[in-house]
This record gives sequence, structure tokens and C-alpha cells, in this order.
Amino acid sequence: RGGAACENTRLTDNIGANNANYGIGIADAIDNVLTGNTAAANSGYGIGIYSGSRDSGLANNICTGNGGGITVDYLVTGTVIMNNIAFDNGANGGINLFNSDNNVITLNACNSNQGPGISIGRASNNRVMGNTALNNAEGIGIWNSTNNILISNTVSNGSTGIKVDWCTTNTLTNNTASSNEQEGIWIANSTDSVLTGNTVSGNNTSLDSTRSGIRIGDACSNTALTGNAVEGNGNDGVQIHNSSGTILTDNTITFNSGAGVSISGLGTGNTVNSNIIFGNTGLGIDLEGNGVTLNDVGDED
Repeated sequence: RGGAACENTRLTDNIGANNANYGIGIADAIDNVLTGNTAAANSGYGIGIYSGSRDSGLANNICTGNGGGITVDYLVTGTVIMNNIAFDNGANGGINLFNSDNNVITLNACNSNQGPGISIGRASNNRVMGNTALNNAEGIGIWNSTNNILISNTVSNGSTGIKVDWCTTNTLTNNTASSNEQEGIWIANSTDSVLTGNTVSGNNTSLDSTRSGIRIGDACSNTALTGNAVEGNGNDGVQIHNSSGTILTDNTITFNSGAGVSISGLGTGNTVNSNIIFGNTGLGIDLEGNGVTLNDVGDED
């Protein structure tokens, strides 16, 4: 474990196993590199980078059977987590990034963890790119975070594929969310989210009537969905519930087992424009989620 301002340390091909806390831990460290290490069966995390560390690199490490795989926590900046394998870890999941800004998580395999594959909390300006998160309790979760970008990740066979909760100005681009038990993508209690070019298919395998391929719900505002493919999901393709200012444009929404688009609840100012919506079991666009909406008696429109 690095001491105060530990610099330029290289940890390579080590095994950290069966420890009471971390397998490998670095704190308050600068420009350190961890490559080719194995962290297994530790009670805490396999690898931990924390307490103001910066400009570290983690590559080609394996974390398995730990309480959690990799954690980056508390004022960590400039860290790159790349090509690691985090699998079969406990409730703390595969890779966690908390209270830290300007880091990169890329090309990792985070599979079969009891917690989230990747979790980001109270963090900003991080990039999550090209990772796989399969068979986890949740694929990728972001909460209380701002200005993070998720690009080209694959999440499947979990509970929810990607969840963004209590966040502002996060962007999801070209991700694939498929065969999850609940939503493929769920945006909740969040503002100014952008979803573009994502493929969301075969989700809500539980066929829960409150779930969908993409759900914009629980007091979201100003969410933009453009160029997404939403197909073959249980129940609705896209649900907009109790949310305002949603813009749904140029998406393809097909062969879902409910409505193509369902808009319900207390939201206002939602726009559905220039989408391709066909082959859904329910209505193409369903207002209030209750089938055909009749005109009011005496309404002249």
C-alpha cells in the first residue's frame, strides 16, 4: 500500500489473495502502474485506488472472488482502468468509481458479479467506453453524478442494463443493452440526459407491466433520445412517466410487446417527432398507457 505521495511505483504480476481487506491498495499516490496482477478471495476489494491518487494506470489485472473487484474512491483523478477482468465478485460488484473526476474506464470485462458490473457515484467528467457487463445484478449504474459519458458498452442478462439516477448532463452513446430482466436503459430523477445511437433489445424479460425497453421516469426533465433502436422488448418500447421536456426523435421502435411509446403521469412538454414505430403489440403511441384516448365530450379538436 502506497504511503503519502508515493510516486512512480510499478506493481506487476503479483498475487494478492485471502486478505482481510484489499488484495492491493494504493492511497495518496502519483503516477503508479498496476499490470498483470491477480487479486482473489479478499474480503474487501481486489484492488483499491483512493485518497487523492492521480495519474495511475490499471491494466490486464484479474479480480475474482473478492467482496468487490476494483474500487477508485475519494478525489482520484487521471486514472485509466483498461483491459481488466472483474468477475464473480460479491455485492460491491466489478468496478466502482466514487467521489472522483476525470478518469477513464475502458475495455474491461465485468461479468457475473453479485453487485453492479460498473458503478459510478458522486463523480463527474469520467469516460466509460467499450466495456462488457454481463450477468451482473445490474449492468452499469450512475448516481448523483454529472457530465459522464458512456460509449459503446455492452450490458446484458442482468436486472437493469444501464441506470442513471439523480444525475445531470450524462450522455449514453452507441451502447447495447439486451436481455435484461427489467429495463434496458432506465433514466430516473435526472436532468439533461442524452441518449443517442443505443441498441435496446429483448429487455424486460420478466414482462413486468411497469418496465420497458427504455424508461424515462420519476421526475426526469429535458431528456433527449435520438437515433436509438428499441426492439423486441417486453411491454412498451419507450416509457415516459411523470417526466417533462422529453424529446424523442428519429428513433426506430419496433416489435415490442406493449406500446411503441407510452406517455403517462404528470409530465408536460414532451415531444415525439419523426420516429419509425411499427409492429408493436399495443398502440404506436399510447397516452396515459391505457389504450386509445378519446376526445373529451364537446371537444372540437
